[in-house]
Amino acid sequence: MTFRSIAHVLQALLIFGIVLWEGAAQAQTLTGTVLDSAGAAIVGADIIVNSKVGTLRSASSAGGRFIFENVSPPVTVSARWKGFTTATETWLGRGEVTLVLRPATVQQQLVVAATRSGVPLGEVAASVTRLGADEIASTSSLQIDQLLRAVPGFSLFRRSDSRIANPTSQGVSLRGLGASGASRALVLYDDVPLNDPFAGWVYWDRVPSTTIDAIEVLRGGASALYGSGALAGIVNIARRQAETPLFSADVSAGNQGLQSGSVAALEPIGKWRISASAQAMRTDGFVPVPASLRGRADAAANVRYGTVRLRVDRRLGDSNLFASGNLFNESRQNGTNLQTNSTRLGEVIAGLDAAAYGGQLVVRGYGSWQRFNQTFSSIAADRNTESLVRVQAVPAHSAGISTRWTRPLGNQQSVTFGADARGTGGHSDEVLWAAAAPSARVDAGGRQNTVGLFAEDTLRITPRLHINGAARLDWWRNYNALSTATSLIASPVPNQRHFADRSTAALSPSLGGVFQVTRLLAVTGSAYGAFRAPTLNELYRAFRLGNVQTLANDALRAERLWGGETGLLVGSERIFARANFFWNTIHNAIGNRTLTIASSLITRERQNIGTLVARGIELEAQAALPARVRVRAAYQYSDSTVSHSLDNALVGLAIPQVPRHAVSTEVIYLGSRWGATVLGRYVGRQFEDDQNQLVLPGYFTADAMLRCRLSPVVEAFGATENLLDRTYIVGRTPLPSLGAPRLLRAGLRLRWPGSRNR
Repeated sequence: MTFRSIAHVLQALLIFGIVLWEGAAQAQTLTGTVLDSAGAAIVGADIIVNSKVGTLRSASSAGGRFIFENVSPPVTVSARWKGFTTATETWLGRGEVTLVLRPATVQQQLVVAATRSGVPLGEVAASVTRLGADEIASTSSLQIDQLLRAVPGFSLFRRSDSRIANPTSQGVSLRGLGASGASRALVLYDDVPLNDPFAGWVYWDRVPSTTIDAIEVLRGGASALYGSGALAGIVNIARRQAETPLFSADVSAGNQGLQSGSVAALEPIGKWRISASAQAMRTDGFVPVPASLRGRADAAANVRYGTVRLRVDRRLGDSNLFASGNLFNESRQNGTNLQTNSTRLGEVIAGLDAAAYGGQLVVRGYGSWQRFNQTFSSIAADRNTESLVRVQAVPAHSAGISTRWTRPLGNQQSVTFGADARGTGGHSDEVLWAAAAPSARVDAGGRQNTVGLFAEDTLRITPRLHINGAARLDWWRNYNALSTATSLIASPVPNQRHFADRSTAALSPSLGGVFQVTRLLAVTGSAYGAFRAPTLNELYRAFRLGNVQTLANDALRAERLWGGETGLLVGSERIFARANFFWNTIHNAIGNRTLTIASSLITRERQNIGTLVARGIELEAQAALPARVRVRAAYQYSDSTVSHSLDNALVGLAIPQVPRHAVSTEVIYLGSRWGATVLGRYVGRQFEDDQNQLVLPGYFTADAMLRCRLSPVVEAFGATENLLDRTYIVGRTPLPSLGAPRLLRAGLRLRWPGSRNR
């Protein structure tokens, strides 16, 4: 799928979105549902229908349902309920209306990542940051990962963002636990993992921005609910949901040859809903090597990508059945003439959300297939010549199913039971080059299966004391692992090595509580265990970045984490603040250990390097000030070190890629016509390598955005990243790599028919 074909898809969807608004004006029956932001029905909400001929009123009944006879569209439909903001939709005579009520204050906002059943933010013992539609729309960042860098504790394997970085550096981590390419946190979109099944990194570009309603970041071990991959926490991306026709589009262009577009449309047809979305971007990028060190081998790092999603829903009474598909295509130039990578990915998902046995049942089944291609080179000391050293192809596939059932037991308790299973297979097929010719071929890979069962209980013991407990048991197995090496110069007889099948299990518990000391002050605390099984990528795939070669290790054991946190939570109608002290210990931590250092090549290997300890403080606050101004500030101090290792030289050293200090401050103005945002972010010094020899100095950047509403449905905006055009280092291999220079862009947004949903 080329960039031009993606542009044609965007154009077709634009035409589709304009056509779908032509609705009939005759009297019809208006039906709908009132839900909270966790998807639970609200009974007794005040429903108001305003039309040219008058106003109708009613209240939502069982299941949150409401109905009005003989209504002539178009009309506006509103729902009100005490403690929640008013939700309003425009009904054009097609489909049902879903009104989603959101808590009126920050601490009442419902979050689902922490408990899987949805509870107010002020009742969550764990540390959760929620970015709503307004915060997302107000950011100048083009990529989700850049937006999330304002969240305390969020980090990727390297500092570079996904606009120009190799996807192998997009492993997510939280709370100073570090990463090694593979994520230590799980990223979900609509209850399905976004993490690459073979390697664990994340393709942030797969989710069109126009489909996102909110993002929740849960910091701390979450394996008790989510299993392997949630060692450090969860990033949950919530999909926009609506029953009425909608159409959204964002287009922008800027320097560095930037062109970007995102579009989403939904059309209800009786009990059916058809939604489609697409996003595409291209940029010429920039040369990441400092000008004083560049040679003829250096080139711009850039990206071209396109993603398309199609989803079909069918309402069955109080239940919803759906199927969806995603196609993703990405290609990158990685900073030199010979280093490139590309990804082709397809995914299908089917699901059911239903009322069952007095509770809510959620079922998801999914499958994906992909091919990742990459080339690696060796660069001369003067950077004027480079030679190919590896050409790598990584085909992989995955299939999984998950189910959970949640039931409230009165007003004081809720229980959840769930199970999931996933199977992944893949291999790394690479050709080694020497003296400008292929010299050998190495193919290594295998299969991995995981199965998990979990239970959770959320209980209000007293009006002041809320307790949440969960436990999960996981089994995983690696099998059919094989490495085949064949010389292309000497004997063509392949040398095969079979790896032993391995299986093990892990129990992950968690317990947390919130005690409301006063109306404004609460004390929180939690303790948890978590784990992460090594990915097939870590076990079997070697790679090279610049003059650093990293070897695979089929003997890796699973990481185990034990940790806890305690803190204070302050909340009022306009102010919400949280302060936490956390302590996490990872046993059998997987890291890239340096084996040898030479002038032309540094060799590392993935190893269970020992025990890591990450302890620190998180401070986060947000306030709604007068004159429609919102302020958000966050700070994390992280003391992350190696406390035990087989290599005594590593004991006491800092965990690579973890800054000790990280600060972000954001000010948002949301006027009726004008809007503005200024974001400042400081990241302290950190180290590139396990031996703490390659220093990445601290840096400060600022972003800004200005918006102007031209009509009820059209908005113009201008945005800049790295407003001050600061030069900063994002990696060393050992050559320093630079972060993105100032990016300026301008564009238009269309929200039709201009309802509350973004």
